[in-house]
Amino acid sequence: MNPSLKHADPSEKTIIDTARCWEPLSKLDSRVSFHVLLDLPSEFELPKDMTRYVHVDKVPQTFEAQHATYKARALEWFRKSCKFLENDWVLHLDEETRIDQYALNACIDFIEKGSEHLGLPFPPFKTNPASLVLNLLPSSIKKQHDWPSIELRVQEPVPVTYEATQSLPTKLFGGLDDRTARPDFVIHIGMAAQRHFSIEQQARRDGYFRPDADRVTLKDGVVRTWVDEGDPEMLTSKVDVQFVAKKVAESLNHSEGGTKSFDVRKSEDAGLYLCEFIYYCSLRWWWLDGSPDHAPGIVFLHIPAEVKEADIDRAAKVVQELAIALVQYAS
Repeated sequence: MNPSLKHADPSEKTIIDTARCWEPLSKLDSRVSFHVLLDLPSEFELPKDMTRYVHVDKVPQTFEAQHATYKARALEWFRKSCKFLENDWVLHLDEETRIDQYALNACIDFIEKGSEHLGLPFPPFKTNPASLVLNLLPSSIKKQHDWPSIELRVQEPVPVTYEATQSLPTKLFGGLDDRTARPDFVIHIGMAAQRHFSIEQQARRDGYFRPDADRVTLKDGVVRTWVDEGDPEMLTSKVDVQFVAKKVAESLNHSEGGTKSFDVRKSEDAGLYLCEFIYYCSLRWWWLDGSPDHAPGIVFLHIPAEVKEADIDRAAKVVQELAIALVQYAS
């Protein structure tokens, strides 16, 4: 695989700053090489200390590609000059895009495994940390200051399919005819390929084209069996997620001695996969119920996908602190 950097209007500092990020990556896998690709006349040269892990390739002005111009022309020259074979890959970046070890390993994982694992439960991750977090949650959170005790009703993990997801709200809430028995808050938990915790503000009705574990996608002909065209295109939690995220981060970081080790943010893009779909279905159930005054505050918490076992306890703390923050928000 050859990450290449294409630059049409040379800015030496930008190129150098970006390419320096490749030094630690150059040691990860001997099959990966790094190139800076220039397609305009330039005297640009890399600092000598960078030439051991970055190659500079300059497209000859005389090179002509039959069906390609600009970037495509440069990449076509690069392909031919490197004599790539069928199993070679190129990751093409612009001069300002930086990649880290996580991104490079994800690309290598995709190349090695192919597309067969796409649509399986959260590829390429072997374990969903969200399910591990559930095992660490207590049945209740003791009364603190002026806040009442909080009862936590932990549910079983949901299968990674659209069909199971769309039916979950009815299973959870459908038998609660007595509105006093309904939950005050609902916290959905899922994982995302990110390094921070995010609390989602909203969920979309359409756009779920990625296959689930059953290889099902929610293209127009399928989604309408579960979600009606008359439903809102976007549903938003009645919770002020910005307020809640700030409360959670402040409380946890204060407990850590004022550090900023807990990164908790508001998000308005839940990813258009099973996480966002279950969020939409849950919000939709209460929207159809027609009792907004009695509807619970519903939020979705995304936890980082690549947390280690030692970090699962920290993720459980975020969930508990989120429950407390929701009570504070409603008070």
